[in-house]
Amino acid sequence: MSDVLIRRYEPTDIEAVYQAVIESQEELSGWMPWCHANYSRSDTADWVNSRPAAWDLNEEWSFLIVNGEDRILGGCGILRYEPRNGV
Repeated sequence: MSDVLIRRYEPTDIEAVYQAVIESQEELSGWMPWCHANYSRSDTADWVNSRPAAWDLNEEWSFLIVNGEDRILGGCGILRYEPRNGV
């Protein structure tokens, strides 16, 4: 059995995330407006590179789900959490 871990995005993830999106583009495009026909590596780089600022501003906490070999299995996150109000 392989370990499943969650971790923060890293700049070195850009290519693997891009490939995962392209591999799943047909399934994603119906549900995720950002996954359009012209989706590019630049879109992936923008996303990955924006994650530290989102954390620092307490706006969004994004994670990659990876196996024990650090292969991307998916992603998850917490959005719009307001610590001051507990929601």
